[in-house]
Amino acid sequence: MSLFYDRFDSPIGPLTVAGDGTGIAHILFASNRHDAKGREHWRHDPASVAEAREQLLQYLHGERQRFELTLTPRGTPFQLRVWQALAAIPFGSTWSYQQLASHI
Repeated sequence: MSLFYDRFDSPIGPLTVAGDGTGIAHILFASNRHDAKGREHWRHDPASVAEAREQLLQYLHGERQRFELTLTPRGTPFQLRVWQALAAIPFGSTWSYQQLASHI
């Protein structure tokens, strides 16, 4: 399945957002330990991820506390469980790695 992306400046540096038309699959920093697989086949299409870009920028400027985006993350079953647990952390709260592991 094709992914569409946009790269833009943000208060925390350049971000790349990629989605498949049904949800957001990746949000990447300019430098990542592991690059997203198949990235060379992504198509630049800012309109496809415009809502995600807008919500991310609102959040980073302190104007939003909750996202209203459909997510379609890609990863191993374990990664998906971790990301699901991270999404359950309430705004303004922090969890230790131990709390996260216990939740998973």
